[in-house]
Amino acid sequence: MERAYPVDTAGMPLRVQELDLRPSQLKQRPENQSVHHYNWSARRYGRLLISQTMRDLEHEQVTMQNDQHNLGYYALHYLYR
Repeated sequence: MERAYPVDTAGMPLRVQELDLRPSQLKQRPENQSVHHYNWSARRYGRLLISQTMRDLEHEQVTMQNDQHNLGYYALHYLYR
């Protein structure tokens, strides 16, 4: 089931804490985590320096468990493309 990523009334992406994601089944270890970028996807903005700078701002990203972020049918990147 593919859906657009949900946004608020201002068009800003909702924070992952506001999404109804399944709880992680992985242990809290660095190797089970990855970084989710809210606004600046690599595919959409490419490798321009300004895009990478914006993408790497602390408030534009969050660390997530891999099974909630990009592994499996219930992961954020599977549900919202």
